[in-house]
Amino acid sequence: MPILFTLGTLALVIFLGWFARYLKILSSAHTRGMSSYIYYFALPALFFEQITRTDLTTIDSKIIIGSIAPILALVALLLLLHLVKILSKENFVLLALAIVFGSNAFFGITFFQAFAGAAGLKFAVISSSVLGPVGIALTIYLFEYATAHGKAWCFCGKILRNPLIISILAGVVFSILKIPLTPILDAAAMLGQTAGPLAIFALGAFIFENFSLTEFKKSLPFSIFRLLALPAATFLLLNFWLKPTGNLNEFLLLQSGIPAAISLSVFAERYNFRVATISNFVVGTSLGSFVIIGIAYFLVN
Repeated sequence: MPILFTLGTLALVIFLGWFARYLKILSSAHTRGMSSYIYYFALPALFFEQITRTDLTTIDSKIIIGSIAPILALVALLLLLHLVKILSKENFVLLALAIVFGSNAFFGITFFQAFAGAAGLKFAVISSSVLGPVGIALTIYLFEYATAHGKAWCFCGKILRNPLIISILAGVVFSILKIPLTPILDAAAMLGQTAGPLAIFALGAFIFENFSLTEFKKSLPFSIFRLLALPAATFLLLNFWLKPTGNLNEFLLLQSGIPAAISLSVFAERYNFRVATISNFVVGTSLGSFVIIGIAYFLVN
C-alpha cells in the first residue's frame, strides 16, 4: 500500500542517517553543517518558491483552522489543569512543548511530498507556513515561563529574523503582487528539492546523537501524550466541527501524527531546561509517528 511504502522509505533514510553516524562517516560537525544548510537555504527556498507560485485566494480556511485549533485546544486544557494545581509547572511546560511545535517543515514536508506528490506538498507548505510561526512563538514563551529568564521580547525579534518566516512572508508578498520571478523561483525550486531527503537523513543522525535509554523512559509520557492526544483532538475537531472532505480530511488527520520538532532540542539547550528529556521525546515521537500515521491512514480510509 502507498502509505506503507512511503513510511518504509522514510524509515530507511532515517536508518541510513543513523548508520552514517554509527560508522563515523559523519561527525557531529557534519550533522550541524547539514542542518544549517537545510535551515538557512533549502527549506526557505522551498517555502518561498511554493508560496509565491500559489494563488492565496484559493486556500481553504479549513486547512489553517484544522491545523491550529487542536493544538490551541490542548494547550488551553493543559493550562487549565495547571491553574487548578493538577499539573505541576514543569509537567505543564513539558506536555505543552510536546504539542506546540511539530516537525511540519522537516518531517511533514518530506512525508507528504513522497506520499501525495505535488498536492501533498502544497497542503504541507500551507499548514507549515502557519504552524511554524505559531509553534516558535509558543515554544519561546513556554521556555520563558519555565526558566523565568524574562527575555521573551528579545527572542520575539529573532522570530522575525527567522529564515523560514522571512521566506514565508516574502512568498506571500510576491504571490499577492504577482511579480514575475521565474529565474529566481527556478533556482529556489532546485534548492528546495534537496530539503526533504536531507532533513530525514539528518533526523537519523540526531537520533544517534541524542538517544539515551534512561532519558527515553523519562520522556515517554510526553511522547505518548503528543502521539495520542493530538490525533484524538484533530479527529474530534474534523468530525464534529469542520467536516472537511476528501484529501483535506486525510491530510489533516495524517498531519496530526507528525513528530515533535528537532528545534525543541535547540531551544532546550539555549534555555538549559531539561535538554536530555526534550531531545528524547523528539526521538520518541519521531519513532512513534510511523505507527500513528499508519493507524490514522487506515482510520480515515
